[in-house]
Amino acid sequence: MKVMNKRKIVLYSLIVISLLGIFLSGYLTYTHYNPPTDGSVCVIGEEDSCSLVTTSVYSKIFGIPVALLGIAWFVMLGFLTITLFTNKKYAREIFSWTILGVVFVAYFIFAEIQLKTICIICTYVHILTIISFVLSYILWKK
Repeated sequence: MKVMNKRKIVLYSLIVISLLGIFLSGYLTYTHYNPPTDGSVCVIGEEDSCSLVTTSVYSKIFGIPVALLGIAWFVMLGFLTITLFTNKKYAREIFSWTILGVVFVAYFIFAEIQLKTICIICTYVHILTIISFVLSYILWKK
């Protein structure tokens, strides 16, 4: 049996991250338009509330819900990753794309600090974005 090389493991990991990110960002988009009530996955307490974050002044950029932008970001990550399976020259582009993602993560963490709350689902999205940044760096440096 042939052992999968490190590059393919990284690429498959990025595909999984893309799918998870689309799912989580989709949920956050849903909560933007339909804020959850007590007992929801997203409402743990007063300090841990996705609905406070997804409906705040920080929840839109140019009138577009940031969670919807998150879906688009993860779709593009997936597209770039699929492209990398056959064409290694896009490693720089995927790395640049993840830098953009990390910049937005910094903004969203700032927003949560300003709101004095934590959105646990948002935190998962932040972690996925940072992991994708690290993995894309590995691809780019090879």
